Amino acid sequence: MRIGPAHDGGYVVPDDLAGLAAVISPGVGREAGFDHAMAERGLDVFMADGSVAGPPVSHERFRFVPKFVGPCDDATTIRLETLVRQV
Repeated sequence: MRIGPAHDGGYVVPDDLAGLAAVISPGVGREAGFDHAMAERGLDVFMADGSVAGPPVSHERFRFVPKFVGPCDDATTIRLETLVRQV
């Protein structure tokens, strides 16, 4: 099934979200349609993007880190493993 916008920012995922509690979304940018749709389905959305101050829309289930996903944890980057541990 497709979740999110019909163009950039929408994604095709399996039609079975049962058992999922969270989504990791690296690279938010200016489009968060997928993220918002997943949050509306009851999933926590862990977002990371160092190019923006925050997601373009808000939701109580969004958890945003203003860093790029990269090879280390420092002032500007967060490792994917570190982001996953926050879930």
